[in-house]
Amino acid sequence: MIKMLEPFGVIDDTPVYLYTISYGNYSASICNFGATLIRLFVPDKNGNPVNVVCGYDSVEAYILNDSYMGAIVLPSANRIRKGQFTLNGKTYQLRINNGPNNLHSSLPGGSAQRIWRLVNYGESELTLQLEYGDGDLGFPGIRVFTVTYALSEEGLTISYSAVSDQDTLFNPTNHSYFNLKGHGTILDHILQINAHYFTPNDADSCPTGEIRAVENTPFDFTQPKPIGQDINQDDIQLVYGNGYDHNWMIDDFDGSLKTIAVLYCEETGIQCETLTSMPGIQVYTANYLGNEKYSKNAAVCLETQFTPDSINLDNQVKPIIKAGVPASHVTVYRFSVKES
Repeated sequence: MIKMLEPFGVIDDTPVYLYTISYGNYSASICNFGATLIRLFVPDKNGNPVNVVCGYDSVEAYILNDSYMGAIVLPSANRIRKGQFTLNGKTYQLRINNGPNNLHSSLPGGSAQRIWRLVNYGESELTLQLEYGDGDLGFPGIRVFTVTYALSEEGLTISYSAVSDQDTLFNPTNHSYFNLKGHGTILDHILQINAHYFTPNDADSCPTGEIRAVENTPFDFTQPKPIGQDINQDDIQLVYGNGYDHNWMIDDFDGSLKTIAVLYCEETGIQCETLTSMPGIQVYTANYLGNEKYSKNAAVCLETQFTPDSINLDNQVKPIIKAGVPASHVTVYRFSVKES
């Protein structure tokens, strides 16, 4: 078992730390800046540890982390059209930071770039907390958000909770970039998504409000297939996203924990099953990732969340929590070794 605390840099004269937790052959390192998952080691088919998430070596690389790599994103992940929503008869205006829309609540200054407070740190579990005042980031309510990372024999569980003194939005996600071989492209990874419908986007990658069947489209992952098999098809949705950057709606959503996606790498034999209590998953194939360490399609994001802009869409489950009523969501990344 590992329990290790390391300095990870300084933000505005405040030191930040890297916390490592472990369970059996699993270990994860999380930074309190952005509650960011920096490393996640799981064993491959030969028993060798593989870091299956992308990450950087110091906090300085995360200060302008416009890829949101590994960060916890809240209060509202993904896009809100024109940065506007109406709740209880009042219209709220958020920062416009992605074309004409709001993306991931706020950058800079959002949860991905805040120092979270340590609540609990054990050998296999870490809990961090972040507080926002009424109107911070443009959302109503004095809000307290808590995130727990926990390792077990199954893999990594991320538990999100929130409480607010006003009705508000709560649509959290973890924005880790997965590569189950730890290097190279993920276009050869095999992906299955347990969803028969997805939400098409407009040219600004915000849902149009349509719910479309995946059948006979490049978005059909109901049977396992390589991520790259159809990614270059002549489809306007793939043009808009420069690849996959879309929301799939989980079949038969009822708020219980269900498997939404299964990712597999033949080279390592590692399989990652994604379970969530939320209505869907945004699959993003790192279409705009490009720096000295990582390139396009070097990873895939499996962002469990509510449908983007669902607060403005009457045909979607809305991410509203009620004043004084605690709310919670769970995501599990369950790992195993599968023989090819």
